[in-house]
Amino acid sequence: EAVGIDRAYVLGVSMGGMIAQELALNYPAKVDKLVLCATFCGGEESVLATPEVMAKLVDRSGTDEERVRRTLTLLFAEDWLKEHEEHFDEFFARYMRAPTTDENALRQFMATTTFSTHDRLPLIDKPTLVACGAEDILMPPENSRILADIIPGAELIAYEGAGHGYINQCREEFTDALVGFLG
Repeated sequence: EAVGIDRAYVLGVSMGGMIAQELALNYPAKVDKLVLCATFCGGEESVLATPEVMAKLVDRSGTDEERVRRTLTLLFAEDWLKEHEEHFDEFFARYMRAPTTDENALRQFMATTTFSTHDRLPLIDKPTLVACGAEDILMPPENSRILADIIPGAELIAYEGAGHGYINQCREEFTDALVGFLG
């Protein structure tokens, strides 16, 4: 509204996908099409990451470089990371521009633990694309299947061999699918 946009295509990744769901549910007239990436509906109906993955996610120890390397292992398969070392430099540079404080990391994590849209998802009446990495350890792909099954008419794409960072790992394929969906 502040910039004069009445309706928009809305794309949300991970926690942003949770925010995008709430936007589509609370302000449906503002959303033209919805894209939910590597996210979940929250609540008891969700499939959570393993305790080992969660422990790595909440571990704030070490240097900035150590935290970024640990985070990247949650986003990408180890073999893929070895072949694409340049991703570390790019990700590290972005992280260092706006590092997440311990307080904000905790606030983000806690917000995801109380989030739940499962029972309201059938109310989403916008064309919806749900996409995920088929090997996502942080947000297991079963969550995307749940979203796609409950949101009327939703389309699901799962990228084989990719994890939570599939948008980077499968950039061309995802961009082609996104452009095709948005028309």
